[in-house]
Amino acid sequence: MLLLDLGNTRLKLAHAGAGDLDDVSAIAHLDNAAFHAQLLAELRRRREAGVVAEAWLSSVHHGPAMDEVLAALSAHDFVTRRIEQAQPRDDLRLAYADISQLGVDRWLAMLGARVRFDGDLLLVSAGTALTIDLLDASGQHHGGCIAPSPMRIIDGLRLAAPHLPRPEPGAILQRHSLFATSTVDGLMAGAQGAIVGLVREAMDEAHDQLGRAPTLLLTGGGAPMLAKALESTLQPLTFRSAVLHGLAILASEDKRIDDRIGDAV
Repeated sequence: MLLLDLGNTRLKLAHAGAGDLDDVSAIAHLDNAAFHAQLLAELRRRREAGVVAEAWLSSVHHGPAMDEVLAALSAHDFVTRRIEQAQPRDDLRLAYADISQLGVDRWLAMLGARVRFDGDLLLVSAGTALTIDLLDASGQHHGGCIAPSPMRIIDGLRLAAPHLPRPEPGAILQRHSLFATSTVDGLMAGAQGAIVGLVREAMDEAHDQLGRAPTLLLTGGGAPMLAKALESTLQPLTFRSAVLHGLAILASEDKRIDDRIGDAV
């Protein structure tokens, strides 16, 4: 079946394979006039490759891109299951008093990470926003924080000082020395340094709270840059497509329930 994660910038797609994800790809929808046509072509390719017309979709984006995704899935006769908010689970006990306030992407990422990695985890998802969540080995969520990505930090600064240059989006994913020699490099270095410092502070606080250091797990489009910045001191692990892994778990659990019902009938 098809798994889709609609974020604030990109739509990520994958097949739910045997124990892992297959054919992982992404299509930018932000500032992309060709998004709908590209999505239709991608869905056609996957249907021709034999993917069944069943889709599991999660989203933190509720703008026009959602309407385009649903329309494209309908055009290819997909039956779509939407996952719109976190749900209580015995194996992942959330710290939020009102779990409807927790982003579904964070919940799915934690779910995917819990199944693939043992022990205490500090899960850092670096996308349009940067989120950090602490999970202990028993599956207890200890809460988390939300911050802007490096590019959003720069964009926020430029609202107050429009004369400042805006880096190319791809450039922010490269590692920059704090001692930059141009304004644009200085902006990127400062924004990256703020994020790196936040992750290090989160690791310190997690150690204090748990009495031991958790495994640092990075996911999201900005994970490679963060990994390079942190590898000399914290040895992070990178987990690609954590949200899609969480969706795959829900889909597989649903299939097992259907199979049991079918056997009983």
